[in-house]
Amino acid sequence: MKILQIAPPVFKIPPDGYGGTERIIYYLTEELVKQGHEVSILASVDSKTNAKLIPYSDSLRGKNDSRSLFRAYNNLFEIIADVSKNYDILHFHLSNLNQFLFTARIKAPFLTTIHDPLSDEKVKWIMEKMPKAFLSAISNSQKESYKGLNWIGVQHHGLPKDLFDFSENTDGYLLYLGKLAEEKGFDDILRLAYMSKKKFKVAAKKDDKPFSKQSIKIMKQLTGIEYFEEVGGDLKKSLLAKADGLILPIRWNEPFGLVAIEALASGTPVIARKKGALPEIINEAQNGFFFTTLHEALERIDRLPEIKRENCRKSFEENFTVEKMTAGYIRFYLKILEQS
Repeated sequence: MKILQIAPPVFKIPPDGYGGTERIIYYLTEELVKQGHEVSILASVDSKTNAKLIPYSDSLRGKNDSRSLFRAYNNLFEIIADVSKNYDILHFHLSNLNQFLFTARIKAPFLTTIHDPLSDEKVKWIMEKMPKAFLSAISNSQKESYKGLNWIGVQHHGLPKDLFDFSENTDGYLLYLGKLAEEKGFDDILRLAYMSKKKFKVAAKKDDKPFSKQSIKIMKQLTGIEYFEEVGGDLKKSLLAKADGLILPIRWNEPFGLVAIEALASGTPVIARKKGALPEIINEAQNGFFFTTLHEALERIDRLPEIKRENCRKSFEENFTVEKMTAGYIRFYLKILEQS
């Protein structure tokens, strides 16, 4: 099959650190190539891939102002108008859904994976203007949040089996990996660190918002918290593999939760609020626990030794590998081609 993947311009493929969507695009693209498909990818000029790279923009991380984004997307759709006829199917991963403004210029069937939350206005616009557009969700929770759209199916994210190091042994700390953001519940990480008196390691992206600045100030005052800022590569693998548990006190309906399956791949159980897609990833008392109150979270932390780390790894291998994800997308591609 001749497939064109379309990545956003903000991060290169694969990204150095933050950029979960871009990493999933990379893993999918590489696996499609490995399976013998003829794959091209539209991405930033500094991207690295075994597919055919069609560069359309510099990576815009840190400089994604409206003018730069306009130039990038204008260039992107000029290229798509020229090359789309050469492919069996196109697969869009753009958060702004600009492809729906250019459908007359797209000369091949296409799938759009919705990686990010949609506003009510965007949902209404898609239903009115593009009611037959093929969409795929990354979780059942996400799909159920936007009823009425033309969902072709749900495909969870997947990772290469050898990407993270499985470890039976831990170093006796709890891990938070994500953003210093209120919707992520990071203030509850600070409360749990104070209440539990346990050792915490925090690897989190900071910004200039007051919540982030205040969180860093409080962390410096608390004993037992080690802060790493944003991490990737071997350090991230080590932090995940050696943690007693990953704590995710999220307050919003996250569409997926990539860090949760990264933890499971490392053998590390997850303690989380029962929000968004996490019930599709965590099986109570098998590879993690859910909590509502902080006192429940403390009780779940004490119960972490009940969970066998090999069960966490097994749940990853059975449900969240790149092979399983790629097989799902290939089914979507074939279904779209049958209906086109």
